[in-house]
Amino acid sequence: MHRQGHQAQREHERQEHHTVNAERCPARAINQNLQKQMARKSQSDRFQEVTQQLGGQYLYNAIRMQLKHAGGAAIWEASKDRPVLQANKAHLQKMK
Repeated sequence: MHRQGHQAQREHERQEHHTVNAERCPARAINQNLQKQMARKSQSDRFQEVTQQLGGQYLYNAIRMQLKHAGGAAIWEASKDRPVLQANKAHLQKMK
């Protein structure tokens, strides 16, 4: 539990850092908007359905990891992931 608290705090600080930097730099704000668009399209029902049908869970995981690394929870909403794709995320966390 203690470790999760530290992770949550770091994620919160990271989000604040991205927000402040985006406000200071218009190019960064544009980049953040593009990241949000990419996440929104990746998490759409249609994209997730096709990804699942074609066995593209690794692709989905890679997209999720890159966008979360770039913008954190402010960009990627884990609650929108389908259960089948969430299971793969749990598997990846075990591998770390």
